Amino acid sequence: VKEIYQVPDSFNSRFSAINRNYSYVIYNSSSKQLFFDKYSHRVSNSLDIEEMSRQIKMFIGEHDFSSFRSSSCNSRNPIKKVLKADVKTFNKFIIISISANAFLQNMVRIMVGTILDISKNENNLSVSEIIKKKDRSCAGKTLPASGLFFLGPSYDSKLKIQSPVKNLLDRFKI
Repeated sequence: VKEIYQVPDSFNSRFSAINRNYSYVIYNSSSKQLFFDKYSHRVSNSLDIEEMSRQIKMFIGEHDFSSFRSSSCNSRNPIKKVLKADVKTFNKFIIISISANAFLQNMVRIMVGTILDISKNENNLSVSEIIKKKDRSCAGKTLPASGLFFLGPSYDSKLKIQSPVKNLLDRFKI
């Protein structure tokens, strides 16, 4: 235990969160990494990082994310608000970070799969066009869970609870 916070009796760690923060780690190399296999998704193709950065920004805002939900998703409302979405690189690693008020089942893994497909020219639609179609078949593959990291929730500042991690790279003191 690192810290303890006093919260109201009505507090619920899941339902009191105003944002959730995820990062997805991609290892972009033709050679297989030895130690990061369980913690990243390897892509051997050449990726257009600039295009990935352009496309990921299209997720920002309030949208109907029906194109980016699992077929077994039981959420009643596909409208979510993405607050931040960015792509950062470190050596052969690509880290995609997304913050939203809530997520649908497999939403982050499908979002990242979609921008990877667009980057590799395997999907000729833009993220904006895919969002408008509200059709799962237009989006990319659901990537494996091995690269997905939940960085924690954010709470109302009145609660004075700090998020455990703001950015995955902060963990590594790079």
